[in-house]
Amino acid sequence: MEGYDYRQAGMYFVSTCVQGWRACLGEVIEGTMWANEYGNIVEEHWRRLEQQFSYVVLHSFVVMPNEIHAILQIEHKWIPPHAKIKDPTELMAIFKAESTVEIREVGMDDFEWQHAMLEVAILDEESYENISRFIMQKPRSWKSTTPLYEKLEDRSPSIAQNVR
Repeated sequence: MEGYDYRQAGMYFVSTCVQGWRACLGEVIEGTMWANEYGNIVEEHWRRLEQQFSYVVLHSFVVMPNEIHAILQIEHKWIPPHAKIKDPTELMAIFKAESTVEIREVGMDDFEWQHAMLEVAILDEESYENISRFIMQKPRSWKSTTPLYEKLEDRSPSIAQNVR
């Protein structure tokens, strides 16, 4: 959303995909996501953001065979004095870089995330509930052909969206 300060306290929906939509992080079997070694690395690095940055609070997330969808919160009351706050795009860049290094180290030399990502400021409780539901139901709708962006717009028109 033009002019929106993504460093401000608030909730954010973020999503990114493996380069080429390569399904290499696990598989969905009967509506349940089963992460493989690479998917477990992705989950570990996602969870690590909360330890690396005191102002980050992780909410619901799901690692899928070729993507991750998550809600993160930036909470200003936990920011050390004079700390530089990273916005969700910067946090995702750190997550993608660190998870890529480890995935390559354990054997997938050509692993890469797409450069683009989805970043959405969650502005109200209804949007938060709709996005949380989307995340939790994603494994059951894995074969769905409706693009993510259409699903979000249909469920919550009040979402402030910014695709970077």
